[in-house]
Amino acid sequence: MIDYTRADLERFAGNDDILPKLLDAERAGDEATAAALRKRMIYPAESLLAARDAMGPEWIIKEGLNCSEAERKYGKDWLYNDRL
Repeated sequence: MIDYTRADLERFAGNDDILPKLLDAERAGDEATAAALRKRMIYPAESLLAARDAMGPEWIIKEGLNCSEAERKYGKDWLYNDRL
């Protein structure tokens, strides 16, 4: 389990407004809206690292995911850093 600080949780607070809209768009089959909303989400660094390992760096780039948390935790080169 990951222990988040108050500051960590505050960085993710913006997702509170986005997530219900994203779920509604996905349920409605509105992929364009869902894709746009996924790009606005703030993802935990650990989730992005798992996605990179499972789907590859190119998938993250293609999806346009917000990688700010991974860059903050792992550094700007995290996406192609094989040591992580």
